[in-house]
Amino acid sequence: MLRMVPRAPRKISTRQLLENLNKEGFESSQRTIQRDLKDLAVDFPDLKSDENKDMAGWFWEEHGELLSIPAIDPPVAFTLKLADTFLSRLMPPAVTDLLEPFRKASDSILNNLDRSNLSTWQNKVQILPRTQQLIPAEIDPEVLRIIYSALLEGKQFSGHYKRRGDDEANYEFNPLGIVYRESVIYLVATLWDYADIRHFALHRFTKVEALDTPCKKLKGFKLSDHIAGGDFDFNVVKNKTLKLKVIFEATTGDHLLETPLSKDQKTTVKRDGRYQVTATVNDSLQIRWWLLGFGDNVEVLQPTSLRAEFAQISENLHGIYHQE
Repeated sequence: MLRMVPRAPRKISTRQLLENLNKEGFESSQRTIQRDLKDLAVDFPDLKSDENKDMAGWFWEEHGELLSIPAIDPPVAFTLKLADTFLSRLMPPAVTDLLEPFRKASDSILNNLDRSNLSTWQNKVQILPRTQQLIPAEIDPEVLRIIYSALLEGKQFSGHYKRRGDDEANYEFNPLGIVYRESVIYLVATLWDYADIRHFALHRFTKVEALDTPCKKLKGFKLSDHIAGGDFDFNVVKNKTLKLKVIFEATTGDHLLETPLSKDQKTTVKRDGRYQVTATVNDSLQIRWWLLGFGDNVEVLQPTSLRAEFAQISENLHGIYHQE
């Protein structure tokens, strides 16, 4: 019965409780339920009544302790299940460990809701990347735990990092943030007393050790500003933009009418139905990869330097695919 009582601002009447209990196979009476609720409210301070004389509404305090009985009602179980499915990699292991009992309880509750819309919702929603899907790189759980804890607590850590095409190197890290990019998790950090910001793929850490030294924070650093600056787009020239002018085939470029490249994007329709698009974008490898992905359905007009790059790529491809 206590699990059927919702959290504020929702309420439930004793009549509704009686109907719900009867559906579950429990025989009772409205008067018995009223008496039991009053008695239980003594032992559960978060259990409240609106004292309505005609038909009292019962509820749990909105900000009551999470471990009270309604903490895992079906809507909460559903929310926890979604968090576990889509957000578990975003949370520190220390947090996910604490949520393990709630995860098990959520599964149990949802599995018993055979006819509930909530129990099937998780099978009706998926998140897909826009790029080719890759299998996520494996990360040592202990590496993940120490790095997340250091970031959470504002502490430094030391670690052995395997650089691409190089041997391992040992550094002292000042963690600034975590960025998820498709199948790779990156640590944004500085090293020792240096101020230059670098990115480190977590799966390349082979060994880490927590330190008690406070993290050296960068004045004015914001992770969102760092990302907005294009560092994760693999800038060709830092803080440089391109005034892009391209022509898309009609069936390829129409999506840009709904999801533009930039706030200053301008799109015109040519006589042959193709779209001419102008937009200011970061001078990055990312924009090049994106445009190349459309093959011959896109033509770069400006800047002329980028057009020359694509012409050279076209020549190279021609040489590869027309070898005798």
